[in-house]
Amino acid sequence: VSQSRYNQAWERLGYRWPQSKLGTVPYVVMDNRLKTTAGRAWIEEGKIDLSTSLMLDFPRRFCMDTIPHECAHIAAYRIFGYGMKRGESHGDPWRMMMQDLGLPPNVYHDMIEQRTLKQLNRRG
Repeated sequence: VSQSRYNQAWERLGYRWPQSKLGTVPYVVMDNRLKTTAGRAWIEEGKIDLSTSLMLDFPRRFCMDTIPHECAHIAAYRIFGYGMKRGESHGDPWRMMMQDLGLPPNVYHDMIEQRTLKQLNRRG
């Protein structure tokens, strides 16, 4: 996944929110241990972990959905200080960031189910 998608998401958020609040673009680490979670935002560190296996199976979905989803977590934290408490991660500030990115605020993905369906179809 190219760094440009992160830059695009961050630039889009910058249309509404001051760069002084957004800060630097989050950095990304590919994580072979993530099997069912597409991504994980470490909001204090400004770091995003992405599932290597799911990204390889669903590169377009990662670019269009997962990357902006995780960037929205970091932006909500940096702008509102939101997301540290249990149950806060997908609340109103995060939803606002997703809307600013032009995306529905979907919390869950169905990539695991899609992978299973593909495997079943291959078996015939």
